[in-house]
Amino acid sequence: MPTRQRRFSALLRLPPSPARKDFPSVSSGPSSPEAADPTVSYLADLLADTREELSRVDSKAALLLAAVGVILGALIAGSFGGHWTPLDLNYGIQWMWWLGVTAAAFGILAIAASVYPRIHQSGTPRPGVPTYYGDVAAYENIEAFGQAIEKPPISRGRLINQTFVLSHIVQRKYVLLRRGLRFLLLAISACILAAIINIPLGR
Repeated sequence: MPTRQRRFSALLRLPPSPARKDFPSVSSGPSSPEAADPTVSYLADLLADTREELSRVDSKAALLLAAVGVILGALIAGSFGGHWTPLDLNYGIQWMWWLGVTAAAFGILAIAASVYPRIHQSGTPRPGVPTYYGDVAAYENIEAFGQAIEKPPISRGRLINQTFVLSHIVQRKYVLLRRGLRFLLLAISACILAAIINIPLGR
């Protein structure tokens, strides 16, 4: 009996668990000094805001061009339909109507120029390392481009260059968009005023 108990106790004994091995933690490497630079973080946020503003101004210009296209289509359709032409206005106020048409043409050209893509921005600082597609496309061959990127790129310089270029593009687009709106407002005012003045003169 005691022998059976000793055998049963030996069967119940579990082998000792192996010692836990502590694996070395995988480090992500030394943090880059540029990642901790507050200027780089600020420039990245500024560049993101500039890109959003660029999309916003392009959307506004596209909506304006679409609205002007609808109005011009209606006027052209009415003129060809024989319902009304500017020549039906009194001769003394036709000049006001054509002034509005001229202003509308300048407004359309200004808005179209705001969405016209510009490949190169004059006066842009050119660092040694290409910072955006315009710099890459400026190289004559792939060998020259390969030599240019052998120099380690600096994130701060790239952010500065892109923010500078995009900011000037956005500013130019808004200036042209404002000019286009002013011309269109002048056109609407002149044409409506000519139509109103023509009412008593046409009787």
